[in-house]
Order: sequence, then C-alpha cells, then structure tokens
Amino acid sequence: MSIVMNEMESVSVVSAHAAPSADPVADESPDLVALVDLKWLMYAYGGWIDVPRLCRDSAYAGQCLERALAMPSELVHRTARRVLLPLIGSH
Repeated sequence: MSIVMNEMESVSVVSAHAAPSADPVADESPDLVALVDLKWLMYAYGGWIDVPRLCRDSAYAGQCLERALAMPSELVHRTARRVLLPLIGSH
C-alpha cells in the first residue's frame, strides 16, 4: 500500500466530512471520520491509534497526542490537536 499525502487536500478532506449537528448529544460524540483520518495520517509516519479505545480512554488520547506531536508533520500536529484535545477534556 502506498500513502500519498498532500497537506492541503488532507485538511480539506478532513473538514469536508464534519457537518454541524442540531442534536446537542451528537455534538458531544467524537467525529469518527476525523479520528480515522488521524489514524491513517499517523500510520503514514509509523504510528498507530486504537480508535475504539481512544473514544473511551482520555489517558490514552493524551498518549496519542504526545506521539502525534513528536511526528515530523505539521498536518499530523494540527489534526491531532483538533481531534484529540476535545477527547482529553471530555472524560
């Protein structure tokens, strides 16, 4: 498998999937498309994320954020902050 990353396209793809919700309960749940995008971004740099665990374990989310911020990609850094910081603060 070959992963080709264009930072501008990846950013627009990530944001294109997130649709605002009128349901306040749905707004509290994580954006699964963004989580999967982050999973594959990190995979491209040798990282791994267990998405189901990430959704229920804020300590694990913090560890994933630390690993993401250590990677050599600004796109990974921005995406991880956007996706993981709400999970860390929500549990």
